[in-house]
Amino acid sequence: MLPGSRVVVIGGGVSGLATAYFLRSGGEPAPEVCLVEESPRLGGKVRTRVLSGLPVDTGPDTLVVRDPSVRALLDELDLRSRLVPPAARGAYLWSRGRLRPLPDGMELGVPGRLWPLLRSRVLSPTGLLRAGLGLLRTRNTVADTEPSVGEVVRSIFGPEVLDRLVAPLMAGRFAGSPDMLSARLVAPQLLDLLRPGQPAYPRLRALRGASGGTTTPSTMTLPGGLEDLVEAMRQRLDDCDLRTGVGAVSLTRHVDRYVVTLADGTSVDADAVVLATPAFVSADLLHALSPAAANDLREIRYASTTTVTLAYPGHALRRPLDATGFLVPPSENRLVTACTWSSAKWPHLSGPDLVLLRCSLGNVGWCSTVDDETVVRHAHSELAEAMGITQPPTEFVVSRWPRALPEYTLGHGDRLRRVAHALRDLPGVFLTGAACGGAGLAQCLSHARRTADTLRATLPVPVSS
Repeated sequence: MLPGSRVVVIGGGVSGLATAYFLRSGGEPAPEVCLVEESPRLGGKVRTRVLSGLPVDTGPDTLVVRDPSVRALLDELDLRSRLVPPAARGAYLWSRGRLRPLPDGMELGVPGRLWPLLRSRVLSPTGLLRAGLGLLRTRNTVADTEPSVGEVVRSIFGPEVLDRLVAPLMAGRFAGSPDMLSARLVAPQLLDLLRPGQPAYPRLRALRGASGGTTTPSTMTLPGGLEDLVEAMRQRLDDCDLRTGVGAVSLTRHVDRYVVTLADGTSVDADAVVLATPAFVSADLLHALSPAAANDLREIRYASTTTVTLAYPGHALRRPLDATGFLVPPSENRLVTACTWSSAKWPHLSGPDLVLLRCSLGNVGWCSTVDDETVVRHAHSELAEAMGITQPPTEFVVSRWPRALPEYTLGHGDRLRRVAHALRDLPGVFLTGAACGGAGLAQCLSHARRTADTLRATLPVPVSS
């Protein structure tokens, strides 16, 4: 790598910030890095607010630490020893007018054992019978090239398992309807259940065995909120050119270099450019250089979401917080689609007479047209019904995230492959972020590391004299 090689990273969310960090920390000589972010802050959807004196995450609130590259990053940033594991386990499901325990032995939302499913009473007798037959029946057909999650689950376990167990879980992780989500991308393990010659039950047992075997929680957080991770990476980039509050408006190519023009009229030239922006933003920047890549990127759908975190006095709750929270199936037609009992899940968010509840809301179109107080009033009404809450919240934080979550719909993998093929004509241009790296904070961090490693390998190296 030649001294003075420069990389412009467009987008200062977690993916862009991590890419910049990995570029600078991957060994010498490291390229110069200019990081451009349109908003005045770094971190994107990772945001920590203070509610009742405690740090609450209004975007992602957990970090999956199974990935070795994520653990390595936490070690490099001196954060691994500070990780906070969840204090509670298990969850509930709002089903037929009450909270019912989610059955044990599930994998990707599908049941692996009949007795916990029967005991939970989540399914009707008909739905339970259909699920049991699906576990025990030997299949004789092979999956289509790219079936949806809905097709796979419905064909094996029936519509009730899809609606009451899989759909609410998938909505929280991947957004979108299970009938639109690609099983090959979001739940490839499910495709194994469609192979002929063996019932689903032993295959689900094998899946549970492969993912189990350890008492260490796979999801954790940080005591000051996940913005601590953002700040730790930012502090390691003091020698970089960090430009916040100004967006990139165009990307042009001059021979073997690129020029990024910013909204303030300035420009930055570079040997390589990383687009760590949402797919629709990357499409606008790439349109002049690669119309084909831009068109495919524009086809990637994004879902909007709203979260609300509420603070209650402890004596306002009539039931114990004996789990991490509850999910709500789409068929219940509720505003609240999931509720995390933050004070039970995270020990640092509990107080002597304080309860923090974080809700994910559906009906995003309605949420975007009403004020915060109206959103909170409706969410509180549903929480009061489900949990026996006797008085309104004392404080709240409402966060609206428009076009925040890329949906891995059918054909998404093919679109990404076409984009990668088109970008071969633009050496030095790379994409990273949730649309191409995987849903979740850990996947974004891991993809950012791979992107930085690949980019560094493409930059010119000094020739020995």
